[in-house]
Amino acid sequence: MTNPLTNMTLLNYPPMPPQSDTWGIHPHKDFNLLTLLAHDPIGGLEVRNRADEWISAECPPDGLVLNVGDMLELWSGGRLISTPHRVFNKSGKPRQSFPFFSKPRFDVIVEPLLKPIDGFDRPPLHVGTSAADIWYSNWPDTVSTDPAQVLGEYSTS
Repeated sequence: MTNPLTNMTLLNYPPMPPQSDTWGIHPHKDFNLLTLLAHDPIGGLEVRNRADEWISAECPPDGLVLNVGDMLELWSGGRLISTPHRVFNKSGKPRQSFPFFSKPRFDVIVEPLLKPIDGFDRPPLHVGTSAADIWYSNWPDTVSTDPAQVLGEYSTS
């Protein structure tokens, strides 16, 4: 984590009609270590649980949302799970979000620091290559080529 590649991003989610199924942000996992997000009274953040259901990410008014990313899942050998999430803003009001993303230095190769749990088999992740791929694939006409960005299924073991 010497000279980490961290960033904060200001995100705006315009309101959508209540019956709309249009995402504010598509289902994805964060590829970094951790994402820290201040409470948002507008709501709309949803996470996918192990039963493959999308549930509202509730947070106390003075709380923070802490999201595990792919790098921490990899470092933990699958003990901590990178959570798929999305945003649907059906509040009728603009939603603002200001997440802080933590990740190691650009040249770091992330691989398990602990013996992986049974069934956990993920390739090492190069921070710089993955970062570039993720930012590139955020455009609507592109697709990520990084295997870490496949939402996949939860293990039942």
